[in-house]
Amino acid sequence: MFEHTENLRDLMLQLKVSPNGLPPFPRDVPVDVMMNVRRYVLERLDQGVSIDDAEKALRELSYGRFEFELRTMFQNLVGLGADKDRINRLLFCWADKSLLNTTPSFQNDVDRAIFRLFNPEHGRLGLRIMNSYYLSDYARHNNLLAWDGEEWKVTALGNVFLRVPVLQAIRFLLSLENYLSAGVFDEWHMPLSFLQTLLDVDSAGGQVEENKLRTQFRVWDDYAERLADDGLVSLNWERRYNKSIGVKCSKLGRQIFESLTTSESSPLASAIGVLIEQELAYTSGGFTTFNTPQELKELRQIIEESSIVGEQKPKILAGLESFKTANYISTHLSLIPAIEGILRNIVSLEHIEGLPQKAMLQNLLEKFRADGVISANTAGWIASLDRNGVLHGNLNPSNEMAFALCLLAMNVISYLHSDYDSYRTQKSSR
Repeated sequence: MFEHTENLRDLMLQLKVSPNGLPPFPRDVPVDVMMNVRRYVLERLDQGVSIDDAEKALRELSYGRFEFELRTMFQNLVGLGADKDRINRLLFCWADKSLLNTTPSFQNDVDRAIFRLFNPEHGRLGLRIMNSYYLSDYARHNNLLAWDGEEWKVTALGNVFLRVPVLQAIRFLLSLENYLSAGVFDEWHMPLSFLQTLLDVDSAGGQVEENKLRTQFRVWDDYAERLADDGLVSLNWERRYNKSIGVKCSKLGRQIFESLTTSESSPLASAIGVLIEQELAYTSGGFTTFNTPQELKELRQIIEESSIVGEQKPKILAGLESFKTANYISTHLSLIPAIEGILRNIVSLEHIEGLPQKAMLQNLLEKFRADGVISANTAGWIASLDRNGVLHGNLNPSNEMAFALCLLAMNVISYLHSDYDSYRTQKSSR
């Protein structure tokens, strides 16, 4: 159980210790390999097929899923450790079956077994999902790991993923995949609509036509296999070849799927969005994940020496103590309201004018951005924290969502100080 999530975390921790211990997974089929397959298909067509069969094969070769499925097969074989000769043989077998609609001729029983397990038509199966190459590629596609040309780096998102307990990590991955989803051909990013489909199928008796599922989600088996490896669903694969799939959600799976699909707004998704924006608009300071006591100590020192926290200091320091004991709900309840207090302190200290008499948080953010008191990134982070939801009880996050909000809030407090220092420096030089 939890094999996908735990194996992914194990691999990321290994790469954190030995960042150049695994070369990046090949994303594309080398040109010479692809051209060999194309030439093979043309040579086989020259041996004599009907005009209709030739047109069908050529159409697939030019406009169909040829490159997508060839890449999947190639990556499967590379991940298995097959040598170049075996790769070429089995890619030709794949072309025989998928493009030419003929029975492949295998050199030996090992080739036959490999083809059965790793043919793209069969998805990746359990063996494929365990592969470290697949996991590193999954992590890279989901911005948990980055390859800089020499070694792997764990991103801010990756550090958050490594810190939370396994059940929270599963929810984190599902929210992250949904956030990044690019449509029905996106094998790496599962939309929440797929989870809702699984819930509906399970409630309706647990059987679904494979073609119907494929119409909605072209790479549904990639999604389902990750969920099955984490123990969230069970799949009756034997019925697949009768065109019907057996699907059953586990109790844990149903609970997680329902919590993700019925929530009107997700603080975790907001946190993920901000983390990704930080990666895209990377600054020298970066996003601190507060993995070490030193990072917390540095933030505490900023608060102790601050000229802008004022009466918010006890509340913020109490929040940092709660964070150290993993009481994230208490922490975010302390920190998020304190941020608005800091902004209002700056209004008083700088005698900022042009605000409504009863200025709302949005008014403050717009004025501060216009006057250069805070950066656009900092203002965006503050807006994503949903201060009103916290104060009025509309936002009741789970502990892992509260953890993400805590990270955002602590980064906001740090950046408020650096932004304010920059503003003061520019103001004094005018």
